[in-house]
Amino acid sequence: MPKAVSVWMLAGVLVFGGSATSAQEFNADELSDYEGLANALNDGHVKNLLVLDIRPRELFLQAHIPKAINLPLDELWDKVPAKAGVQPILVLYGRPASSDTRKAADILKSNGFTRVIIFGSISFWKGPLVEIPPRL
Repeated sequence: MPKAVSVWMLAGVLVFGGSATSAQEFNADELSDYEGLANALNDGHVKNLLVLDIRPRELFLQAHIPKAINLPLDELWDKVPAKAGVQPILVLYGRPASSDTRKAADILKSNGFTRVIIFGSISFWKGPLVEIPPRL
């Protein structure tokens, strides 16, 4: 039997969510720490999960959490994701010792997103980071 697939458009990037944990079954606490988020990213058990890196693009290119999408805080007002059907679960992270993540969560919530989770700083991620080498 084929898996149900939902498609989200966010800042020009398509995000796919397959059949997995339903919205009622996901646990916000599970996704706000390293182990829970790493498990969700690795095994896909949380449907419609989207990890947003709200740091400036230069920092995102230097290193970011695997499968994260960069949507810098200063661009968030212009690129707030369009809501369609079931909302994605948005997990946000930013710079160490910054209030940017809280500000981004407030912007998303004020635009009707109810499933917003603050992971905090990229420094809380204990796993490998993705690095994008500079172009020559």
